[in-house]
Amino acid sequence: MNISNWRRYLIYSLILSLVSVLLLFLLREAIRWQRQQPVISFLPQLNHQVLVVPSVQEPAMSPFKVLGNPASLRYPDCKDEYARNPWSLKAFEGQLYIGLGDDDANAGPVPVYRFSSTAQAFFEETTLPEEKIDRFYVFNGELFIPGDDPMQSWGLGNLYRQHKAQVWQQLRTLPKTIHAHALAQFDGQLFAGVSNQDAAPANLHKDRYGSAVAISSDLGQTWKVQLLAGWRIFDFLIVGGKLYATDIFAGPGVKKWLNERQRTNLHAGVYEYDLAGQFKRRPDLGGSVMFPNTLLATKRAAVIERAVQYGQGSVYIASFSQNQDALPTRVAYIANQLEQGPVDVKRLALPTDAIVWDLFVDKQGIWALFSQALPNGNWLNQVWRSADAEQWSTVTDFENPAFARSFAKIGETLYFGLGSFNSKILEICDRHSANHNLGQSVGTVLSLNLKKID
Repeated sequence: MNISNWRRYLIYSLILSLVSVLLLFLLREAIRWQRQQPVISFLPQLNHQVLVVPSVQEPAMSPFKVLGNPASLRYPDCKDEYARNPWSLKAFEGQLYIGLGDDDANAGPVPVYRFSSTAQAFFEETTLPEEKIDRFYVFNGELFIPGDDPMQSWGLGNLYRQHKAQVWQQLRTLPKTIHAHALAQFDGQLFAGVSNQDAAPANLHKDRYGSAVAISSDLGQTWKVQLLAGWRIFDFLIVGGKLYATDIFAGPGVKKWLNERQRTNLHAGVYEYDLAGQFKRRPDLGGSVMFPNTLLATKRAAVIERAVQYGQGSVYIASFSQNQDALPTRVAYIANQLEQGPVDVKRLALPTDAIVWDLFVDKQGIWALFSQALPNGNWLNQVWRSADAEQWSTVTDFENPAFARSFAKIGETLYFGLGSFNSKILEICDRHSANHNLGQSVGTVLSLNLKKID
């Protein structure tokens, strides 16, 4: 082969190589672009056979009934104890839905379990590509789950909707969403409290993730996002006909994080949705205002959770807990007025040592579930009810080695999910490797017919 042919060959080879590289680049970009496009799809529908739930050895608890521990089917091992926590129980059309998982240990995918109050049996409806189901919502007669921690790319976040009876739809439509913690329906729109990848301006710091609110006029098919640049939006309050989004209330560590990223003047514990359709900072609604008569209100970070509308206000729980705490600190409040000026927020008159786990509201008033640690190592679990948020009466109480983390009501029956907050479960499992039943109470579901205690 002469020199001119060699040159021609080299040129052709170089051109071919460049074209190949360009095609691979374009293919990769096309795949990445496709992954960032919103997708609405139906999740696999599992058969409706009854789940065979392992029997649970619980102390005699009459008149309570032990229904079983469906969580142990998905998370059977000692190390999975925390993932068996029933983070939420939701009553919906005669069914009891159970939220499981662990977004710290990445325990996904997570099943959607339900208990049928008519069939008196557990079923699995589908499986979500999430690490945890933290909360269920009902809007327009349909059940929704925000995608707490997707197992998929963070280019899009998830919302799940029960499209028809026991048929689930995945709306992978939330732009650049890392976590979606809370939902609210207000003024004909759906609001999602999220952590967004690009929440903060690019010129402040390389870490741009932070709080944002996504707003949808079509139940989650499309969204407009308002970037707030705080930490995360954990919940919404509806008070006096206005909507408020709640971020973390900064303690020393969070204040340092915000200051390092030049976000101190962007963040607030509460943002108010104004008449112009914008969320505005309400720095006056700090921890001392939102958590009155609470020593930790100005000393620690806190988040609002389990908020429920009550009349013209909202009741909610503030969690001040840290991993090193022997016991968590969870306190309940009611906000009746959050307008500029005279704010009306009160601490609910529950026992001072109560660890408040869950709240719901019905026609009878506010129901509160809380636990108190006993000297013998057990828990005293109590349900109180109030028709005016001031005077309370005891509905029921029971002692158990586990505390009741969540509860719900269907007809005249209360349901409870037993939980755990042990952050050192792996160390405990290592020390008791022969005891595979350690912590098996966690995830157990109980029922109580209220007519039997009247």
